[in-house]
Amino acid sequence: MRSFYTATMNVVLIILKDYPQFLCDFHFNFVNALPDHAIQLKNLILTAFPKSVSPPSPFSQGLKVDPLQGQQHPRILSNFVDYIKLNGLKDHINDYFVTNNQIIINDICLKMMSC
Repeated sequence: MRSFYTATMNVVLIILKDYPQFLCDFHFNFVNALPDHAIQLKNLILTAFPKSVSPPSPFSQGLKVDPLQGQQHPRILSNFVDYIKLNGLKDHINDYFVTNNQIIINDICLKMMSC
């Protein structure tokens, strides 16, 4: 099993280097399909960014992540709508946006953990 995990890490590293846009587009499916203990593999997938984007240097003085201007929203090509329809998550999310009730957030979290 260790050899399989190492080989999978190597394949993902190659994809990350040569085709990072592929990992960016389908990150939702990949991360949800991996087991909880594959943290290193999940982090490797989540570090992908398109070649056209240059991330800010984390070592720059006074870096503030919130006000980064000109950042585009990530493109998600996976069908995440079906995922949030499980256990009525979509209805709860829509209810939260309408009412702004903090109790609904707890329900959403509990339902997400049960999926």
